[in-house]
Amino acid sequence: MKNLEFPIWLFNAFVFFVIFISGLAFSYWKMESMLEQQTRNQLVQAAVRVEAILGHAKSASEKGAMYAGSTCTDSVLSALRAHVAAIPDVRSINLAKYNQIYCTTVYGSRHFDVDGKDYTQGKLLLLNGNELTPYRSLIVYRNLTSYGNSVLAGVDGYYLYNILKLIDSKSHFYIQVGNKFMSKDGIVITQLGVEKTISQDSSLYPFSIVADISQIYTFSTFLQHSWDSIALVVFFSVLTSFLMSRYVLYRKTLDARLHKAIKKAEISPWIQPIYDAENEQIAGGEILLRWLEPGKDYIAPDIFIKLAEENGTIKELTSICFINTAKELKEFSFAGYTPLIICFNVSAWHFKNKDILSLCDYFSRFVSPNLFRIVLEVTEREIITDSLETQEVIESLKERHIALSLDDFGTGNANYSYVKLFSPDYLKIDKMFTSGVENDRVCQYVISSIINLARKLGCAIIAEGVENETQKQMLRAMGVTHFQGYYFSIPVPLNEFKNMLEQTRAADDNAVQGYE
Repeated sequence: MKNLEFPIWLFNAFVFFVIFISGLAFSYWKMESMLEQQTRNQLVQAAVRVEAILGHAKSASEKGAMYAGSTCTDSVLSALRAHVAAIPDVRSINLAKYNQIYCTTVYGSRHFDVDGKDYTQGKLLLLNGNELTPYRSLIVYRNLTSYGNSVLAGVDGYYLYNILKLIDSKSHFYIQVGNKFMSKDGIVITQLGVEKTISQDSSLYPFSIVADISQIYTFSTFLQHSWDSIALVVFFSVLTSFLMSRYVLYRKTLDARLHKAIKKAEISPWIQPIYDAENEQIAGGEILLRWLEPGKDYIAPDIFIKLAEENGTIKELTSICFINTAKELKEFSFAGYTPLIICFNVSAWHFKNKDILSLCDYFSRFVSPNLFRIVLEVTEREIITDSLETQEVIESLKERHIALSLDDFGTGNANYSYVKLFSPDYLKIDKMFTSGVENDRVCQYVISSIINLARKLGCAIIAEGVENETQKQMLRAMGVTHFQGYYFSIPVPLNEFKNMLEQTRAADDNAVQGYE
């Protein structure tokens, strides 16, 4: 047991690590995507608000355009100042000729040099300040008119960076005009010096809103925004690793128990009778393995048969089926009846070598073919390839008059390709279709299709999972030749099956004698 614990512990740690790292990576990606999308939405909103302010500046410049080239008289100044007072966000309107401002609502008729090349796309200029407010940033909107005249509308930077201040985000936002950036503190810089940014360009004016998203990728931000996800990741990592370790331990334990059960003969063959649909007499049965551990309940065949196929013990289980069934049935002695069919389940593994032929020969040495005929039921769990070896095994079986049946036909791998490969003597209708024959038209169509195919191939049809009178009557009317299901009999030990046969034979003999 000590040797077993370390691998389980190591596996447990590995599963926890993989799930934990994967979960953290997904949570981090989710947080990053969420914050980045949130930032993009904030960029769009900020751009719209800045566009609204610049729209006021554009309006002011258009109002002042009617005075472009005019002399800077008191009446002109008065009109321009009236527009400044009436239009929100605008700090000043200035008239310029070529590269010189000659009329401003702030200073009146004074001259200032201006270079149109400084304006981004000839429209916008971002400044850290001017003579009036040297420590207060502003943005200038330029409206170029005719004959070298232009109107410049100044917007106080307060209205712009206040938009950035109102954004509730881990990221730092900037307004970019050309190669200049205004921060939320109103400071204009020429380089950001940040590693990762995203931006939103304006479709109306030559500016962008830029966000520094470096803070999105920090561990503290991850903890702050994703603590609940991290807690869930830890919980599911622990839970999954625990369940996986329990499963592996269970599989290891079950594997050991299976080997032990085979050695101690705890697995024995049972049989579920198959009945002739015409007279409802026993026509044979299907051999089923039952595993009963001492002092415990039966272990479901679906569990240990699949495990046996995976670990290779299916070979021993198949031998148990044939050998123990032969030992039980060799004592039978009756004459004058059609041989009963004894169905054994086989899978893809049995067609990879000729061991199945040896088992059939062993069975025939103990049990007379005049009393019982072997039927190999090909299960649908694994694909059986049409190889030369498979064809040789099938041909040898047919030479021995071993019948073949396709189990659960129409489901899994038991499809029409198997009909060609095996040329079966029986087609077995899966209980999934049998259970729906009363009310499900699709099930009825499928069953009719299988029966029609079987008739054309000369196959008998076994319907498994028959559970009531209505199903029996409908299936018989549709052409089913044999029944198998709890309505007729549950799986029983082989000695009980012998008793059932003896009672049936005795009843038939008494009926014949009474008739005579």
